[in-house]
Amino acid sequence: MKGGKQVDSFTIGQLSEETGVTRKAIRLYEEKGLILPSIKRSEGNYRVYNQDHVFCINCIKQLQSLGVSLEEMKDLSVIFVKDTVEVEPRLQQLLKEKLAKIDEHIEELQKLRQHVSSFLDSPEDVFSQMEGFTNEE
Repeated sequence: MKGGKQVDSFTIGQLSEETGVTRKAIRLYEEKGLILPSIKRSEGNYRVYNQDHVFCINCIKQLQSLGVSLEEMKDLSVIFVKDTVEVEPRLQQLLKEKLAKIDEHIEELQKLRQHVSSFLDSPEDVFSQMEGFTNEE
């Protein structure tokens, strides 16, 4: 919505500018079926996009910010449904799985942090433990 006025149709360049994604990304989203294909063509045979395409792309960007891949988005109808107040069950499950992976990753990082911290606190202990290791195992 440039200058407070809602635009009803966009070229791919205008859509790119409006949504902040590249033309290449828009074409990729179309190829993957993540945005509605452009139905109209201009007199010069260019694709013509509308506000529904802006909505779809903004949904894709939001889902990407949540760690959802383009492949994972293929089955999500939330991309196409405006004014939805509920999170569809497939998306809920996907995000719960992502939270579990994030928690696992945090736990691994905390262990690594503790290990690095203990090394910094007493490197002589770590190196003395390493004397028993050989490359011949």
